Amino acid sequence: KEIPHELFTEKVNNIEIQSDRMLKLLDDLLEMGQLDQKGVTYNFTNENINTLIQTIINDFHALVVLKHQNFTFDPGADVPNTCIDPLKLSRAIINLVQNAVNYTPNGGSISLRTQTKNNHIEFSITDTGLGIAPADFPHIFERFYRADVARSLATGGSGLGLPIARQIIQGHDGTITAQSE
Repeated sequence: KEIPHELFTEKVNNIEIQSDRMLKLLDDLLEMGQLDQKGVTYNFTNENINTLIQTIINDFHALVVLKHQNFTFDPGADVPNTCIDPLKLSRAIINLVQNAVNYTPNGGSISLRTQTKNNHIEFSITDTGLGIAPADFPHIFERFYRADVARSLATGGSGLGLPIARQIIQGHDGTITAQSE
């Protein structure tokens, strides 16, 4: 029996989506495993974090346009170059931006900002997404925790993005916090 072309195309698209999710999960698991190793190596170089963030934002441009989101970046003019591992820190920032884009509805807003505060570089991201319930808040940086499983399954979340971001940021002697209304 011949499968209609539309059904065949839909099945192929579903296979591609699931394959991409599996690759993302494997990538997250490998990253978490590497970060867990004692003596994980960070390759610090003197970099401009605003340039790094702008590159990441550019990578999300097509998805932001597709979702009709208003995406702004306010790079602090006073933010100096600093010693970072650009590959690892990119991974952390990508995870945070990905969450903002995924969980902000079509037409919503996302803003990023950097500034120097108390001799530290502060990076903040704010969005008009659905938010996180108070009961879930103590757990959002735990591995495999998903505040809303149905929502995470729809966006392909593994529950590892925030723990990976936290571990990388801590590896840079930084801290990560979250707030939700």
